[in-house]
Amino acid sequence: MPEGLSGSKEKKWISKIIERFEKHQRKLKLNDKYLEKRAKEINKKYFGGKLKIKSVTFSMNQNTIFGSCTPDKGTIRLSHKARNMPKWVLDYLIIHELAHLIYHNHSKAFWKLVNKYPYAERAKGFLIAKGMEEDAKKSNA
Repeated sequence: MPEGLSGSKEKKWISKIIERFEKHQRKLKLNDKYLEKRAKEINKKYFGGKLKIKSVTFSMNQNTIFGSCTPDKGTIRLSHKARNMPKWVLDYLIIHELAHLIYHNHSKAFWKLVNKYPYAERAKGFLIAKGMEEDAKKSNA
């Protein structure tokens, strides 16, 4: 702590530090190897094992979207909100983001690939109910 802080300011700083530490700890717990294992299995089953995946992790700061992909880096992040969703929805999110490693947009070719997943429509409906309307509208393009 910087010298000369009042007691109340010191307490605020300590609270902030504790909050950051706890958030970091939650993130570490979320980022288990399950996602990477599922992504490898899905890559093999739906993409012939050809995709280069660097990491698949849960993200604590994705509150308005369920997933994101950085194709150049091969990194995929899923919202921590997806952690407790049914397995078939989580698999759909993984497939969706893996497809972005091939198609960097939501083109017809992208959706054709994603829709090979047998539960794609059901998962989209589930996500619409959770607030993913924009992405569902794009899937009909």
